[in-house]
Amino acid sequence: MFHYFENLIKEDSISSSIYKSWLESQLRYLQEIDAAKVNELGVDFWLHKSLRYFFPYEFLIGSPFQIPDMYRAVSELKTAYDNRQQTKIVIYGDRDADGVCSTSLLHLFLKQTVEYPSENLVSLVPREDDMYGIAESVVERIVEHKPDLLFTLDCGSMNRETLAQISEKTNCKIIVLDHHFIPEDSSQYPALETATYKNGKLYNAEGAFVNPKRLTFPDSARDYCTTALVWQFTRAFTYSFTPEMDRIHRVIEGDIIRDYKNGVPLPETVNEQEVSRIYDFNGYNPGESINGTESWEQLKRNNRQIYQLDKFISSLDNSTAGHFHAGHKYKILKHFGMQKVAERVRPYLSFAALGLVADLMPLWDDNRIILAEGLRLMSSGSSELPMGLRELLRRQDLLGSTLSEQDLGFSICPVINAAGRLGRSEVALGALIETDPLQAAEKTFLLKKINEERKELTKTAINIIRDENLISDLESGVAIVHHPGLHRGISGLLASRVAEECGVPAIVLVEDGGALRGSIRAARNENVFALLVELKEFFVQFGGHRQAAGFTLPIENLDQFKLRARQLAKDIFTETETVIDDIQGPVIEMGDSDLRSRLWEKFLRFAPYGIMNPHPTLKIKMSSDVSVANLGKTMEHAKVTFSAVSENSVEGVWFFHGGRLDSLHPDKLRTVYAEPHLNRFAGRLKYQLRIKKIDAL
Repeated sequence: MFHYFENLIKEDSISSSIYKSWLESQLRYLQEIDAAKVNELGVDFWLHKSLRYFFPYEFLIGSPFQIPDMYRAVSELKTAYDNRQQTKIVIYGDRDADGVCSTSLLHLFLKQTVEYPSENLVSLVPREDDMYGIAESVVERIVEHKPDLLFTLDCGSMNRETLAQISEKTNCKIIVLDHHFIPEDSSQYPALETATYKNGKLYNAEGAFVNPKRLTFPDSARDYCTTALVWQFTRAFTYSFTPEMDRIHRVIEGDIIRDYKNGVPLPETVNEQEVSRIYDFNGYNPGESINGTESWEQLKRNNRQIYQLDKFISSLDNSTAGHFHAGHKYKILKHFGMQKVAERVRPYLSFAALGLVADLMPLWDDNRIILAEGLRLMSSGSSELPMGLRELLRRQDLLGSTLSEQDLGFSICPVINAAGRLGRSEVALGALIETDPLQAAEKTFLLKKINEERKELTKTAINIIRDENLISDLESGVAIVHHPGLHRGISGLLASRVAEECGVPAIVLVEDGGALRGSIRAARNENVFALLVELKEFFVQFGGHRQAAGFTLPIENLDQFKLRARQLAKDIFTETETVIDDIQGPVIEMGDSDLRSRLWEKFLRFAPYGIMNPHPTLKIKMSSDVSVANLGKTMEHAKVTFSAVSENSVEGVWFFHGGRLDSLHPDKLRTVYAEPHLNRFAGRLKYQLRIKKIDAL
């Protein structure tokens, strides 16, 4: 891998040494983060990770059929489709951006791509008073619509009892598509009938529980958000209409034989009579088999991405390169041979990208590829983009721009989330599934107004927290905030802000009728859900995933809950549990006079960045003065200009500086730690340094 990094270095008198230093740091980070699994799983795992890191393209995304119950879910929808004039589908998704985006994705896929009858398709999201998941109030709403097939998206994994009520009252089949943690006891999974098989095909399936957390082997697919999972479901469903569905393909290379079904390797080879197609990579074409070697060479000649991938493999030593076997080539060839499937689901990658960013999912393997492909699609401004999302990009002055994960995280996801936070998630859903341009413009305008309201509520809440010194006892390893003046819809947002400022996981409790609604957020990648599991005796209900979770707490349990949470936090957020996740990524040392806009392209080469692929951090040794100007109405942010930098397009910004601007005084300032970002505003491009930390006297 290091040789590949070295080949990326372009001789440049200004930046070559800095760039090389960063590449070396990036290599060390990648080796360290994967060290344990490489030792356990060997070169195959390392090569698998490397290919997906350097070549984040759709053809390397894993098969959806590896996920438990995916086959059953596809079978149920096919049955509904075959009887679409008499089968009513109801989709119920969660209120946050991942829930709304996954609901929008599935709704538009069924309506536009599958052409499911509109009169038999209903999509719902929570109302303001609905609790998380399939609560009792939600049961009645769903039952009113009399579904024959119910999809629950981004919820349902922990709702066995209420889903059983819906099934009993409507006799509907239920498909749960969710990524949240699942019950430890499989008997508590959402109740589903046992499927029966005949001649390898599925019959009498009664619903499906599709959750990547059910995977029993180590795979990054466990880290899908729900929108990415739903996108994989649309891939699987579309593929099921091709002649290749359920056919077994045999791949031969030397004396090694591997059999595949729907893109998934079979644990054992089958009888030759069951094989429908043979891909022979021994360089000849016996009988009816396909000459795999010739097909690969032709693809390499016609596709630059494949040419570069093959070149990367060739740069490895022979023992490592040999692990890129014919099975890898077969799956890539199969992808390019099924372009119609890819084309039908590609427009929805944009939603999957939004869900990944909004839910702060680890950006490695499939997740990073899906985000990269979604960003390419949105950056193209293609007419393929769903109309509502296209209009939202236009509303935020991003349509036609080259987008980054930061653009989604700061400009798009918060707008979608705002509606759910203020109990109006139906506005976000309505905007994203709108197909009429004028209606989409009106609905996204309303969505943006709701976000402005959310900003004002957040500002008020932050002032309350600061003015009344509500944050204390950080030594316990968790910040706990409770105040009757905090709006219940923004508890998650406030928890994120508190965690960011305090550097420890944060819990924010808001009053909701006679109970408290709580949100917990990680500061880095701590397992906050694990803390809730230990505290479950205090809750009416709870749910979530590793970095973000929520719960409902009877108000009389508050004092005991706070006491117990503080007692447990340090033990649960142990150093051993998060040792890999606490790695902050590569740090590049440089002087302030080295800051040049041309470096940004190099530093952003391995974007999209995020959790498990963190932004590079620049450690800038200061040799000259800086000037500071406050930004925003609240003056919480500051613009920092480095006098040593001659380019006007390079600027620093310090978000939420917390009144520490005096540390930028020239007599005190020594070192600035900052992340390089691109910032587009009003049609202008700025090379931005987002300050994370200041070392001062």
